[in-house]
Amino acid sequence: YREGLNSLDFLQVPPELREENNKILMQLRLNLAAAGINLNEDIEYYRKIVIEHCTKAIGQDPKNITALGRRAKAHIDLNNFDEAKADLTQAIDLVNMIPVSYTHLRAHET
Repeated sequence: YREGLNSLDFLQVPPELREENNKILMQLRLNLAAAGINLNEDIEYYRKIVIEHCTKAIGQDPKNITALGRRAKAHIDLNNFDEAKADLTQAIDLVNMIPVSYTHLRAHET
């Protein structure tokens, strides 16, 4: 995952391919974070990597619930409870918006 991220991060991508490149970057970051969360060795090192890549993913998409959840888990593992709470609160707020959005959508259907 790291090699793929490094390659795509520094690649000069033509404008017509940037959206696709960003999607791939997001998936690589989230996959790397998922792998890092599941490693039970050198927890501090790997959780910091999870936080780094989830933070980049959230910078790309602030409403990415998966990245918020994985970053919260990494913070919990590092005893950063205030940061974990902030991420989980943001994720819950985003999830709570879904029923409201669905209700508004249904109201506009014909």
